[in-house]
Amino acid sequence: MGQKRRKRANIRNQHGLDFLTRADHMAVSLWQALTTALSNRTRVCPCRAQV
Repeated sequence: MGQKRRKRANIRNQHGLDFLTRADHMAVSLWQALTTALSNRTRVCPCRAQV
């Protein structure tokens, strides 16, 4: 009985880690997209070009 409980706990932990990994990758992707969009915007902005 103890082995079954441990196995279930491991499966639950694995799912939790998968979720955290996916969430982390999504956050990084969003951050990269945001910073890329912002850097492109500042390059194109006419007010920055004059400086």
